[in-house]
Amino acid sequence: MLFYYYIGHNNMSVIIPDNILDTLLCSFCHKYLSVKPVKIYPNRRIQCGRCVDKQEPALQKSEGVESLYGIIAEHVLFKCVNKFDGCRQLLTYSEVRDHEQVCLEKNHRCPICYEEMTSLLMFQHFHFKHKSAILDCPTLVFNLNDYLEMPRVYIYQEDDNLFFLYISYSMSENSITLDLVCMGSYKLSQNIYHQFTLSSEKKEFDIVLNKKPCTDDFFVVDISHMSNFIHIEFKLIDRNLKVLTTPSISNVVTKPAPKNDPPGSQIVKYRSEFTPRSKVLTDSQDSNAVGKPLPKNDPIGAQIVKDQSEFNPKSKVLTDSEDSNAVGKPFTKTDANGGQIVKDRSEFNPRSKVLTGSDVSNAVVKNVPKNNPHGRQIENYQAEFNLKSKCVKCQEYCIFSISNCPIRYYYRDKRNNYICYYCYKFFSDGDDVSQRQAREVRKYFERAILSEIINGMKFYKWNCSNCNSDIQVSDMQSHEINCKRGRQFRCPIEGCCEKGTVNQMIEHLKNHNCLAFSSHFQLPSNHLRCYVFVKEYIVRLDLSFAKNFATESIQVVRKAGNVKKKRLTASFMLFDSNNQLLEVVHVHSQFDVNPIFVKVIVI
Repeated sequence: MLFYYYIGHNNMSVIIPDNILDTLLCSFCHKYLSVKPVKIYPNRRIQCGRCVDKQEPALQKSEGVESLYGIIAEHVLFKCVNKFDGCRQLLTYSEVRDHEQVCLEKNHRCPICYEEMTSLLMFQHFHFKHKSAILDCPTLVFNLNDYLEMPRVYIYQEDDNLFFLYISYSMSENSITLDLVCMGSYKLSQNIYHQFTLSSEKKEFDIVLNKKPCTDDFFVVDISHMSNFIHIEFKLIDRNLKVLTTPSISNVVTKPAPKNDPPGSQIVKYRSEFTPRSKVLTDSQDSNAVGKPLPKNDPIGAQIVKDQSEFNPKSKVLTDSEDSNAVGKPFTKTDANGGQIVKDRSEFNPRSKVLTGSDVSNAVVKNVPKNNPHGRQIENYQAEFNLKSKCVKCQEYCIFSISNCPIRYYYRDKRNNYICYYCYKFFSDGDDVSQRQAREVRKYFERAILSEIINGMKFYKWNCSNCNSDIQVSDMQSHEINCKRGRQFRCPIEGCCEKGTVNQMIEHLKNHNCLAFSSHFQLPSNHLRCYVFVKEYIVRLDLSFAKNFATESIQVVRKAGNVKKKRLTASFMLFDSNNQLLEVVHVHSQFDVNPIFVKVIVI
């Protein structure tokens, strides 16, 4: 078992290996025991300082005693709990609390069951709930006969990075789509490359795909001439600058820092010695060469990154044997007949060409068919439809559904203004809409949203301007109300001065025995009185549905920042589970049969 040491000013700290650190978890928040004081209870539950600060039952306060673990922890360097989000800080026992006030955790949604959790809990979640979807090594066998029973998403951990491998099989096209995405920050993911190798059951030939970053890029591979058992292997190349803090580097013992060394010297002496052109040390060099500046003309050797310009997505791909002395040479791999398998990245762009199994030996590539699920059709369609297009009425994204039934249409006028499906139906067919409003929306033309676009949403990411999180496009709506740095609202209850984000206000209003929702929700009962958060507004909504009549009341009660705006009109619309517009008088008869969804807008 290896321990790593850090020698600073007059002290030495231990960096605990991950396999031990992952067992030092709080029984309450499941984070590292890296915040003091750490308490232990008679039932053997352990509590970190984060949870000690929170309200505890009186029994726990009396029975919990501070553990002597804290004495040891004073000499330990801990990794940040957000290491899978890209934070590479090493922190002392006393630094963790302040660091976590700045380094905010991000919520991620499980790609299988959609449960939300922090990145640190994701692998634990898979271990307990989706164990069959965990990859112990970067390889698996995909069985086409049982593909419906196999996981569509796998998780894989390598050092401080978590990866999701998405696999989908198209029987009509006889192709599989492969996408490997790093869960960390987009900036780090851009410098982590993967390379897929596909082999048939009897190893007649291999298909070696080009290296690509673990961001939003994916491959569509024609497997029409492969067997039903496909061996999929991926190789990871991390080109991020690595300060020596990971378990993959052995025997890292630094030299004592000189007395006149600037404060804060750690594993590396000066930051300038670890520029992107610095050499990454091999295992045998670690113990003797840490902290030494690397010559600029040093041979490549184990160098991961020589120059960022040499490793952009358009660079040539190198074999392992060529990496040390053949930077810039085109990568070729030949079979028994000497046929070239991989020639250039352009031949393996999923939007241009796909290498077929039967033509491997002759290096023949063919165009992706126009009706390919992820071929040129998506590229052409994206030029026309932007995933982030918003409706001019409700200011919501046009691609999202308020029910479980996906949206199939949107509407656009000659000026490239968009109206979502729901607003179009409401303003063109609604009972309480003026003729002028109906004429206005009927100027918009119906456009279809291809199912390939909806299914491919998981391959795209969106950056939140508030918290700078990189999230999947399919999670954009939920993130808007859960973002910890989102818009602040004041409680609409008279005399209450509580403030918070949408999600915080929804929880807070429960203390006033009030229901609250975001701009669209499923109708919980025939009689409803609630608050609805619509963009920067808070709307009061009262609905009551009886057999032959209904009563309704809706008004804007407050704007974020407690600033009222004149001439605002709030409206609500009702849809069934198939996204069909419902008349108010029909809600009572439909409520017990099908779920009913409410959408509230302010214009």
